[in-house]
Amino acid sequence: MAESAVQPTGDASESLVPESPRLEPFSGTFVPGICFDSGYCLWAFDFRSVPDDLAPFSDVWVFAPDGERTLYIDSAVARDVISGNHRFDRTVVADVSIDRPRDGEVIVTVVSDDASIAFEVRFEKTVGTRVLNVLSAVTPDAVARTRFGSALSTALLNRLVDANGTKVAGRFGTGEPYRFTADRTWAVTDATATIDGVDAGAVVRPDRPFADGDVKNMSVCIEGTAHVPVRRDSRT
Repeated sequence: MAESAVQPTGDASESLVPESPRLEPFSGTFVPGICFDSGYCLWAFDFRSVPDDLAPFSDVWVFAPDGERTLYIDSAVARDVISGNHRFDRTVVADVSIDRPRDGEVIVTVVSDDASIAFEVRFEKTVGTRVLNVLSAVTPDAVARTRFGSALSTALLNRLVDANGTKVAGRFGTGEPYRFTADRTWAVTDATATIDGVDAGAVVRPDRPFADGDVKNMSVCIEGTAHVPVRRDSRT
């Protein structure tokens, strides 16, 4: 079932608040980069609201200790969209499940022809996340989209939670622009993962962030919206 493709690597260009090309909304639950002392860093995205010509999908990014970056995703069409905005060494169409069985927990499973991943994340509200959630609720989108609003949101995000310098609006490692809005944010308290049956180890904060351009690994769980380009002429 698995299907893979090799993608080149690249660096991010200088960050700007992106306005062109048109950015389209992908809303859902994000766990943007939980890192373990084995050297692995796992990212999970469950998009429940997407542009009308797409179907909801889930994807998991695996950053390995040797530097290899693999995308596991449950939709071949969505794979083309994600690969247009991010660099991976491999992309694999797989069975991906991201569930929230109870408050404060996300359970992720990935099964493909060549991999098996189980990933559990626990999170809670903190003073910092409560402040972020209030600010998100009262800030008009028209203000949040301005350069001043994005800069202020970035400063508050990094002051109130462990965001590793992530920018609310900027560019991915491909140079493609993005903007994200968080409706609700929680702080990750613990996580466990097994990769092909091997324990990934304890959660750590790496000395050097795992980055995709202006997005860095963050010890948070977010319900929100990622605004990104969709290159329809490259889709199959």
